[in-house]
Amino acid sequence: MAQSSIRIATDLHAEPHIEGRRVTVRRIQGLVEEAGRPAEEVAGQLDLDAAEVYGALQYYHSHPDEMREAE
Repeated sequence: MAQSSIRIATDLHAEPHIEGRRVTVRRIQGLVEEAGRPAEEVAGQLDLDAAEVYGALQYYHSHPDEMREAE
């Protein structure tokens, strides 16, 4: 199984975010899945790579208990 090179950290107020950035996984998920914006557009807006956006979405869906707790 391939591993993602996107690093998600949980040291910022215990909310998962892109390592080295203050962009949370929930913010990315909200912009892409709830607001319906294209991942590439969100990446440009937040100065991220598209891979980081997709990595955050993967993390969101792979850790449902942790994400519910963060909400």
